[in-house]
Amino acid sequence: MRHRILLLILLLGLGTVLGGWGAVQNGLLGPWCELAAGLSARLMHLLGSNVVQSGAVLQDPQSHKAIMVSWGCSGADATFILISAILVYPASLRAKLLGLMTGFAAVQGLNLVRIITLYELNRYSEPLFNFAHAYLWQGLLMLDVLVFLLLWLRWQRTN
Repeated sequence: MRHRILLLILLLGLGTVLGGWGAVQNGLLGPWCELAAGLSARLMHLLGSNVVQSGAVLQDPQSHKAIMVSWGCSGADATFILISAILVYPASLRAKLLGLMTGFAAVQGLNLVRIITLYELNRYSEPLFNFAHAYLWQGLLMLDVLVFLLLWLRWQRTN
């Protein structure tokens, strides 16, 4: 058990170091942020919004207020925590792959909701946007990871 905890700490530390490395930011995290912004814009267009996307930036054409989906807003950190926890857990390859795929979808799906609500809050209330951005959504995304992991672990015990 101790070696798994140490391996998890090592993976999380490695992810932190690599996440700060320019090549990873430019080659992986930058495109990931642009993809998240693009998917959010498409969803908002389906809901009737006239949001304008430019790379990782979403802008309201009337007020010109904008948000930028940076690596901290991409859900990459929460996704990496989830992936690390699943990889170190002693489960079958099939169970790990299922957990990785469904967990990734759960975190990224909620992150799209996060981006859309933050975009809307930014348009209407800067104080609410600041609170939701710094506290509410950070906590909710990590709670999503925790709940998913607990459900996945419970599923592991029943199979």
